[in-house]
Amino acid sequence: MLREMLIPLSGIDSLSDSSSPQYAAMAWLADEDPAFLDLGVTPFNTISDRYIVVLLYFGTTGNRWRAQRDFLTVTNICKWNDGGEGGAFEGIRCLNNEVVDIILGTFCF
Repeated sequence: MLREMLIPLSGIDSLSDSSSPQYAAMAWLADEDPAFLDLGVTPFNTISDRYIVVLLYFGTTGNRWRAQRDFLTVTNICKWNDGGEGGAFEGIRCLNNEVVDIILGTFCF
């Protein structure tokens, strides 16, 4: 069911290629995501936003980022950021629970 939901976003080829970041993001959502989203009741935009941000993480080798900024945690993706500590905001910024900015800054490289 998850793969079918994600096909419009990434296409069948990348979601079927086990070496692609799209596949890694989909597999993480299906098997490892501590949020355990119920695909039957969770709004599609919540699932798609989470997938896209997780895809960004896997596509940019997030496991090697200097600071993780709560990425891949159980929390809502709107909290995957530094909270503006130190005056400069880094991470995912939301307005009304919708992603409006993704600011990676220097924490990831």
